[in-house]
Amino acid sequence: MKFKGIITEAMIDNLPMGKFDKGILKLIHKELTSSDTPQNFTPGEINSFLRSLATKSGIDMHQMVSLYMTYEKYKEFLFSEEGVEKVTNYDVLSPELKQMTLHILMGYLSENYEGKEVFNSGGLIGEFTFADDIHMMIEEEMLPETWLRMDVDGEYESTVNYGNNKGETYTTTDTNFNGALYLNVLPTNKGYGFDFNAFNDSFGDWMLNHEGRKYSDMVDSGYVKQSYLKPPLNYSEKELKGFCERWFAIAKRIIGKNLHFLQKYKDFVEHGGYAFENNKKRKTIK
Repeated sequence: MKFKGIITEAMIDNLPMGKFDKGILKLIHKELTSSDTPQNFTPGEINSFLRSLATKSGIDMHQMVSLYMTYEKYKEFLFSEEGVEKVTNYDVLSPELKQMTLHILMGYLSENYEGKEVFNSGGLIGEFTFADDIHMMIEEEMLPETWLRMDVDGEYESTVNYGNNKGETYTTTDTNFNGALYLNVLPTNKGYGFDFNAFNDSFGDWMLNHEGRKYSDMVDSGYVKQSYLKPPLNYSEKELKGFCERWFAIAKRIIGKNLHFLQKYKDFVEHGGYAFENNKKRKTIK
């Protein structure tokens, strides 16, 4: 027989679970029902609390979230004599967990990859960085970035095509390519969106005036199908690490597919034109 009621520590003591799991349930219950604790937790606050508790307890986030989900599922009921089935399977993209998943993945990327070189080929070097505090970035819908740089040794000459100086020519030695790749951490209905942006004027001018591009700051953009980058099954170390490795593999593929285009710019600046002409049109990843 089951009765609706409020969970107590005594009820937890009677559950057919190990002492460790019972202790965690008590800590979760104590924190989430304390009079000193705000009752309307944000996903970020729940994530921070569970991550802190997991660290202190020496377990990974999958084990911690399993216990949290067990608590959430049964907290309003007295437990039957058959006991409680511990929740171990959950959908990380469900409406209830999606924001927590974003916090967990962003935190894992920050802790394990921030400041590391993640691309180095053909003169182009990429470093993975975060522009701000993770909670602020999520609130402002900002993405982590792979900051990219390619040294270009030469002068770039162009003509001003707007304003009071329209028609005047100028020369600059500030020709190094600087840009960043932004790749979504969670998918939308279309997949994982990405933008590969450029941040230097000479490269932008070259794209407009020599390559016929519509925008001076966009190298590439599009979506990666979710079938190419499957979300983690849960929050275990194995799943989080595996997803992040797949995520970086996709990022490297996007960068690599645009490497020839960047080298074409480098060739144009350093040789005063195209020493190695390539007539094959570039295609955006879809």
